[in-house]
Amino acid sequence: MDTLKNVRKSWESFAEENPHWAVLTARDSGETDAFYESGIHDVESVLKEGETQQIEINKGAALDFGCGVGRLTFPLCAHFEKVVAADISTKMIELARAHEKCPTNASFYNVKDSKLSGLDRNSFDFVLSLIVLQHLPTKHAKSYIKAFMRVSRVNGLIVFQIPTARKKIETGKSVFWADKPLTWDNPSFGKLCYRYVFRTIMWPRRRLRLPILSNELRYRLDCLWRKVTGKRIMLMNFLRIDQIKKIAKKNGCEIVAIKKDDRTGEGYTS
Repeated sequence: MDTLKNVRKSWESFAEENPHWAVLTARDSGETDAFYESGIHDVESVLKEGETQQIEINKGAALDFGCGVGRLTFPLCAHFEKVVAADISTKMIELARAHEKCPTNASFYNVKDSKLSGLDRNSFDFVLSLIVLQHLPTKHAKSYIKAFMRVSRVNGLIVFQIPTARKKIETGKSVFWADKPLTWDNPSFGKLCYRYVFRTIMWPRRRLRLPILSNELRYRLDCLWRKVTGKRIMLMNFLRIDQIKKIAKKNGCEIVAIKKDDRTGEGYTS
């Protein structure tokens, strides 16, 4: 499941069946006022954060990457002269364009590759992408971040959200003898020898058991099973912060701020 063709196939299916749930899985699956109101809140929150960082945002052109059915596109149109809404799913774009809330200053771009080759360099004052990059193969997420930097104008602002780590499943036995060295309770010589032998024997089992219990391995096995059986997949990937910093530096961009959020739920650091 590492090609955009497979990603597109899954998201066309999501768009046909339940597009609003696919865009915002944390909320009710149907379209509600709250769905689009959440977009208004997110856009205003992001723009306010820009002001807090003392960034002057030119209100000319904005890019909404992963627009879905227009949750962020529509409120962005209230702040910018024009907004380009990009998505890999043609069905999502059709639904957004046909929606009664769709403003006249919104245009749509169907993403065909991981370089946004259909968008010109230095085209946008503002680029926004929330709860999108996590659903792409890592190599493509990196490529899109580079593309954001290419299409952004000098002094433009790019805001994107992405998980930076997947948390491990914690169990009572996740850490063996945690904070208890061999001599933690002044044991007798015999007991000390027993502990040493026992821990030595158990160490390989523990080292194998922890990765098996981790979210990462279970997630990969689930993706493999879905790929083999032909089922659609909503990917959940992450990029480490050091990888993002490296991309920014290589492409001549400055990271102004990094903030934690809860958009990916309890299983991830985002």
